[in-house]
Amino acid sequence: MAGQDRHEAGEHHLGSLVPTLIHDGRTQSTMMIARVLRLLSLVKRHPADLIRALVLLPIVSVRLRRHGYSRTSRWLDDKTIPVATAGWDATNAAIDHAGRCGNVVRIAAIAIPDATCLRKSLVQRQLLKRSGIPAVVRFGAMAAAGDDPDPMLFHAWVEVDGHVVSEPPEAVASFVRLNGTDQPWFRGDGRLPGPTSG
Repeated sequence: MAGQDRHEAGEHHLGSLVPTLIHDGRTQSTMMIARVLRLLSLVKRHPADLIRALVLLPIVSVRLRRHGYSRTSRWLDDKTIPVATAGWDATNAAIDHAGRCGNVVRIAAIAIPDATCLRKSLVQRQLLKRSGIPAVVRFGAMAAAGDDPDPMLFHAWVEVDGHVVSEPPEAVASFVRLNGTDQPWFRGDGRLPGPTSG
């Protein structure tokens, strides 16, 4: 009898969970659909930047392998002619625009194999400089998780006047900033010295 009671109690518990699981599933689906719609809206508003990112990501990838970071960075600077000469300051509008640009680059990176954080950062910086926004690429390192065979994890991101604009600020909060690309930790081929976070 006691076993039957436990069985019935278990069935009742499972039955009470079903509506919750269905609700959670619908909520997740709704959130996913809303995110896709926002991304489509972003692409529709910034098609030129998306095309530029799709073109630049593989070019930057090849140039980094052949010429390293410093030469690739200078090459991008030489190719960048700002179309907005009035200049941006660190207003909310400039930061918001920079963040949207980062989203566009991330969308483009979905279609490009091996679009590392460094390559995405260089492309976003170039797009922002073209808009007259002074952006910089930053580098950071952190200790990898327990069983990871590589002791350090490296990352690159984009900032405008100290604001992280390539991703949510909390994504880089755990990284210790590294200064300079002429230091021993920076590989000559433009790659970071170990595994990256994305």
